[in-house]
Amino acid sequence: MPEKPCFKCLGFIRDKDLDDEGRRYGEAGGNPQVVWSNGVLASTAVGIFIQLLAPWCPISPGSAFLGYDGDRFTLEHDARFAVGVNHNCEHFGSIGDLGDPFWKP
Repeated sequence: MPEKPCFKCLGFIRDKDLDDEGRRYGEAGGNPQVVWSNGVLASTAVGIFIQLLAPWCPISPGSAFLGYDGDRFTLEHDARFAVGVNHNCEHFGSIGDLGDPFWKP
């Protein structure tokens, strides 16, 4: 979320991880995607986006750092976010640098 800690701030994504993933890109081989879990995550992302543009309930999305447990069928705020919740992200500009999210003329 703008002006919130990003995945790099929280240590969830590191440059080494991105480099490793880039080298393996396209080599899924025997590791197929799991359609139903991707559907849950994609639908959740759409809900967070809609809440940002047109709040449909009084709850602010806050952090979008969520963890999905496909074995228990739960989607929860990841505990790692609590560590950096008051941290200002240094990897991206302020919300004013991001442009107008509502595309007003």
